[in-house]
Amino acid sequence: METKELDGLPGLGEVDGKRIVIVGCGEGRVVRLVSAAGARAVGVEANPQRLASARRAPAEADETYVEGEGVDLPFDDASADVILYFGTLHHVADGGQAQAVAEAARVLESGGLAYITEPLAQGPYFDLLQPVDDETEVRARAYEAIKGAGAQGLAEEREVLYTRVMRFADFEAFHSLVLTIDPDRAEHFATIADEMRRRFDHHGRAEDGGRAFDQPFRANLLRKK
Repeated sequence: METKELDGLPGLGEVDGKRIVIVGCGEGRVVRLVSAAGARAVGVEANPQRLASARRAPAEADETYVEGEGVDLPFDDASADVILYFGTLHHVADGGQAQAVAEAARVLESGGLAYITEPLAQGPYFDLLQPVDDETEVRARAYEAIKGAGAQGLAEEREVLYTRVMRFADFEAFHSLVLTIDPDRAEHFATIADEMRRRFDHHGRAEDGGRAFDQPFRANLLRKK
């Protein structure tokens, strides 16, 4: 199965039979997508609760999950065909994005692909979330780490701009997702809940009884030399 059939992964190409590591896999949705397409997929997640949720989900094939972080991947050198960050590089703690890119290079075999998608600091969904967590600076640092990947032995092969549409049945569904991604946001979100409801209605377009928000993304394909 080609990646054009997978959600939000433009340009990745054929995944069947490839050893793919998904870093910051959360509850495992992307792990299951690539596993269903024939990849030998491993999800890496630092949050114990989200890791447990991923492991509880019905398996698509033989995908597995391990606890770990991008700055110290629990894999041998040259042991993966693809390292995939799906909108998670900017979440690497303590400004460790450059180290995470270096770790991806270490784990990739020669000719392997680091595939990194990142949301841009613009668009209706970014505008909606900005009062909760303004990620302008961390997203910029993540892009700097990507553009500096040549020093880690990764050559930029392609950059793709695309748009994901975030859809929510109602405000409560949006609120649930925000706290699932980062439970530490709960206290601050509660203090600005009225403003967030207003922004939810203002920035979203009506669609199928709910609200939809465009979020521009960038995918960078980096090849191990």
